[in-house]
Amino acid sequence: APAPVQVRDLDIAWSGERVLRSLSLEVVPNELLSIIGPANSGKSTFLKLLTGQIKPSIGEVTMK
Repeated sequence: APAPVQVRDLDIAWSGERVLRSLSLEVVPNELLSIIGPANSGKSTFLKLLTGQIKPSIGEVTMK
Protein backbone atom coordinates (compact mmCIF):
# COMPACT_ATOMS: atom_id res chain seq x y z
CA ALA A 1 0.00 0.00 0.00
CA PRO A 2 1.25 3.52 -0.72
CA ALA A 3 2.45 5.66 2.17
CA PRO A 4 -0.25 7.99 3.57
CA VAL A 5 2.14 10.96 3.32
CA GLN A 6 4.47 11.30 0.33
CA VAL A 7 6.63 14.31 -0.53
CA ARG A 8 8.56 14.24 -3.80
CA ASP A 9 11.28 16.67 -4.93
CA LEU A 10 9.75 19.57 -3.05
CA ASP A 11 11.03 23.13 -3.39
CA ILE A 12 9.44 26.17 -1.77
CA ALA A 13 10.55 29.69 -2.61
CA TRP A 14 9.70 33.01 -0.93
CA SER A 15 10.55 36.19 -2.83
CA GLY A 16 12.79 34.25 -5.18
CA GLU A 17 14.79 32.56 -2.40
CA ARG A 18 14.41 28.81 -1.94
CA VAL A 19 13.60 27.98 1.68
CA LEU A 20 13.14 24.24 1.11
CA ARG A 21 15.17 22.47 -1.54
CA SER A 22 14.72 18.97 -3.02
CA LEU A 23 12.88 17.50 -0.03
CA SER A 24 11.55 13.95 -0.45
CA LEU A 25 10.11 11.69 2.25
CA GLU A 26 7.43 9.12 3.00
CA VAL A 27 5.62 8.57 6.29
CA VAL A 28 4.17 5.07 6.51
CA PRO A 29 1.56 3.76 8.97
CA ASN A 30 2.82 3.32 12.54
CA GLU A 31 5.87 5.48 11.85
CA LEU A 32 6.69 8.55 13.93
CA LEU A 33 8.05 11.62 12.17
CA SER A 34 9.83 14.41 14.04
CA ILE A 35 10.51 17.76 12.38
CA ILE A 36 13.64 19.16 14.02
CA GLY A 37 16.35 21.56 12.93
CA PRO A 38 17.95 24.91 13.60
CA ALA A 39 16.12 28.23 13.35
CA ASN A 40 15.14 29.23 9.80
CA SER A 41 15.62 25.72 8.40
CA GLY A 42 12.07 25.46 6.97
CA LYS A 43 10.25 23.48 9.68
CA SER A 44 7.24 25.79 9.93
CA THR A 45 7.15 26.22 6.17
CA PHE A 46 7.03 22.43 5.73
CA LEU A 47 4.22 22.08 8.26
CA LYS A 48 2.25 24.86 6.51
CA LEU A 49 2.66 22.92 3.30
CA LEU A 50 1.37 19.69 4.87
CA THR A 51 -1.68 21.48 6.27
CA GLY A 52 -2.51 23.09 2.91
CA GLN A 53 -1.74 26.66 3.95
CA ILE A 54 0.83 27.06 1.16
CA LYS A 55 1.56 25.33 -2.15
CA PRO A 56 4.96 24.01 -3.29
CA SER A 57 6.87 25.97 -5.90
CA ILE A 58 8.09 22.66 -7.36
CA GLY A 59 7.30 19.09 -6.40
CA GLU A 60 4.36 17.09 -5.16
CA VAL A 61 2.73 16.35 -1.79
CA THR A 62 0.23 13.51 -1.43
CA MET A 63 -1.72 12.85 1.77
CA LYS A 64 -4.27 10.05 2.09
